[in-house]
Amino acid sequence: MMAVSLPRHAVEPGPLSITQIEELIVLLPAAARASLAWVPPALRAAVSRVQVDHPTVELVTEAAVDFVEASHALWPALLAQFGKIPALQATYRAATEENVRRLRNFLADGGAQDGVEWALRATRATFELALAIAPAEFGAALRAPEKTELEKFARSAEASMLRAQLAVVAIMDLAERDERSVAASALAEIAYDEAQRGIELFRGQGVEINPFGDETPDGRGARLLRYVQRIRESLTDDERDWLDEARLKDLR
Repeated sequence: MMAVSLPRHAVEPGPLSITQIEELIVLLPAAARASLAWVPPALRAAVSRVQVDHPTVELVTEAAVDFVEASHALWPALLAQFGKIPALQATYRAATEENVRRLRNFLADGGAQDGVEWALRATRATFELALAIAPAEFGAALRAPEKTELEKFARSAEASMLRAQLAVVAIMDLAERDERSVAASALAEIAYDEAQRGIELFRGQGVEINPFGDETPDGRGARLLRYVQRIRESLTDDERDWLDEARLKDLR
């Protein structure tokens, strides 16, 4: 079997809403619940920093320092119990489709819907790949390093998936509160761009990430048809006429 080396700290757990994280914490033993009581408020404080009218990558990067500190305290505790508490894995796996539906219902713009779904599924795909091929390395990477190292990491290329995750969680938080904001579409674009950078980072290490790896043939067909429709809707009349003319010439 080929050995795969994952970029250190590059893998982040697939985005869950903060409410869903609270539901997972409730399933843990009492001592673990008590030790993680600070995590949901810390995550909310981090995402609130980017829920402004015109969020930027720079702002998401700044908020990522506090976000990753809380996230990397949370996930080792959850992963330690995944094999012992079946409800943890079941709740985590069910959350992805629930979140995709919620985000599509919340976001008005079709492009934003597609972008945030891509980012959500990309972070989950990296998470599950890491658990499958390098669980020990992944667990070590999730243990929070020193604050100074966290700050350096949050600004690095390796933190692309982290920034994507933060942007998606911020949108999910808005959706749960049904708080319509111009921030949502901008955050969706940031999430997509950062997830794409993360995928390229893995590709450079010889690891291919497919955000839709578990998609059915029917699901893939519906998704591609949706993408085509999005492109058609974005074209001007002149552009449609040009494409129609070019297609007719190709048929001659």
